[in-house]
Amino acid sequence: MEGHVCFRTSGTEGGAKWVALSWRALRASALAVNAHLHGTAADRWLRVLPVWHVGGFQIHTRAAESGAAVVADEARWDAGRFAERCGAERITLSSLVPAQVFDLVKAGLPAPDSLRAVVVGGGALRSGLWERARGLGWPLLTSYGMTEAGSQVATMPLGGTDPEALEILPLWQMEAAADGRLRLRGDGLMTCYLRDEDGAGWVREEPGVWFATQDRGTVQGGVLRFLGRTGQAVKILGELVNVATLQDRLEEVAEGLGLDPRHWALRAVPDERAEHRLVLEAPPGVDETRVRGIFEAGVAGYEAISEVRRVAWTGGKLMPEA
Repeated sequence: MEGHVCFRTSGTEGGAKWVALSWRALRASALAVNAHLHGTAADRWLRVLPVWHVGGFQIHTRAAESGAAVVADEARWDAGRFAERCGAERITLSSLVPAQVFDLVKAGLPAPDSLRAVVVGGGALRSGLWERARGLGWPLLTSYGMTEAGSQVATMPLGGTDPEALEILPLWQMEAAADGRLRLRGDGLMTCYLRDEDGAGWVREEPGVWFATQDRGTVQGGVLRFLGRTGQAVKILGELVNVATLQDRLEEVAEGLGLDPRHWALRAVPDERAEHRLVLEAPPGVDETRVRGIFEAGVAGYEAISEVRRVAWTGGKLMPEA
């Protein structure tokens, strides 16, 4: 689409799905974030998020608007190198996902004194981890955002002390609907989704005046408190994963191998680093290697199975093996 940048969504809802954001929307988001962070030409961003992700891409848009410099680190993530570069390059601003914060804390790495703020997005950051990171000097600002909104919608204020109280950026109008789901509108909203309907061609899906999210929260006095996601969508390493869709794939794989699909299940369990991870529940006495291999060959890396648990089938439900 002319005048737009398209980002593939991180959900797994079947078929390719892209978010089309106009340059006007991307710039509006960048200006709002710069204002919130008091960004100026004196700032130096360190970008470790990929540019194909809206969080990484928008660092460059913000810098272009404020005149700030951007230092890009395209190598595989390494917490030690990140901390070292922040100090060596006199970095003032950066953006991370919760798993990267976990790595910094686990390594006990102190923050350099040049940093003013590190925005954390792509998933919920547990308050305990935030406190431990703050204890090491990392000036973390929790945030709520999405690809459809060009990155941040609400962000913890500079100098804030409550990681669950997020200030809604002036760019956005936000409210909780009757069913508790959050909805928003503003100049940073996407133009449309572009979806490939099983190879039959691209379908354009427009959001309407208000964009209804799959998230729950409270909105009061310009402050958002995020309460969680609806349905079976969870975040893994900052990516939105639909567990129901992956379960359908798992059952198809099992059935294709002549196995009873009822005996195989995926569970998303909490994980301190990744927020969630996927556990395969497999029947006892059965080699799961082929099922797992075929399943993982068709999913993204962050959707890979992290653990296998043996669960017996009682005829009516799955029961953990004694």
